[in-house]
Amino acid sequence: MSDVAPLASELRLAVHRLTRRLRQQTPTDGLTLTQLSALTVIWREGPLTAGDLAAKEQVRPPSITRVLTGLEALELVQRLENPRDGRQVLVQITPLGANRMSEYVRARELWLEQQLAALSQSDRDLLRQATKLLDQLAAFQPLPQQPDPAGVSALPGEQWSAEAAQPEPQPSESRHSEPQHA
Repeated sequence: MSDVAPLASELRLAVHRLTRRLRQQTPTDGLTLTQLSALTVIWREGPLTAGDLAAKEQVRPPSITRVLTGLEALELVQRLENPRDGRQVLVQITPLGANRMSEYVRARELWLEQQLAALSQSDRDLLRQATKLLDQLAAFQPLPQQPDPAGVSALPGEQWSAEAAQPEPQPSESRHSEPQHA
């Protein structure tokens, strides 16, 4: 187990608990979490094809079609002709859907503002810094270069790691590897 494994576990649980608490702050008015997630993407990114939405939501196109049918029945989204490709349609949020999303976001942010206001200024400053790191983790961006404790410099854009600094095994040495799957 690596020395960051306990931190990874604690961070995952803390993010999960915070996400769950934020979701509890807004009634979903009968929307499933999948519908709410799809509606959020459409709201943030504007009109997009069902295929693009499926890719962003990491689901198969038939699944997103069912989600969109439900959202359309609730008049939260509408389908439009795609001006660039007549074979496809675009899905965009309706004014009702945009109002609903604004209400959801405002309710969650109000709850979070109240929680943050109860913290000390130093704790809020710490969270401000942590937010930047969490954004980097979420975007799969490499973290800023840290000083190299062993004096071994990494290539630009790479993180230094002790494992990377180890010499390559010689042919006579054996190294454990994962089994290959076809």
